[in-house]
Amino acid sequence: MGVNAEGLQEGQGTADANLRRRGARLFPLPEPDNEYQGNVAFLVAKSGNHTLALSLDAPKGSSADSMRPALESLMKTVLARLP
Repeated sequence: MGVNAEGLQEGQGTADANLRRRGARLFPLPEPDNEYQGNVAFLVAKSGNHTLALSLDAPKGSSADSMRPALESLMKTVLARLP
């Protein structure tokens, strides 16, 4: 994952073709510093004039990137229910 001009991490593309057409990007956050911080991944996608952002916390011992399939599935469900 690269770093953009603002110094923020750029999101990774998604494996799902439908979500790719919507410009979906996965943003895993850095590893937690302690046991009280979550290991979170965000998935962001466009729908018309709206931007949707979903996040899931990975189970202890799993990477944030491991949440990609669950996030993609949830995003597809949400997008399907939008008007």
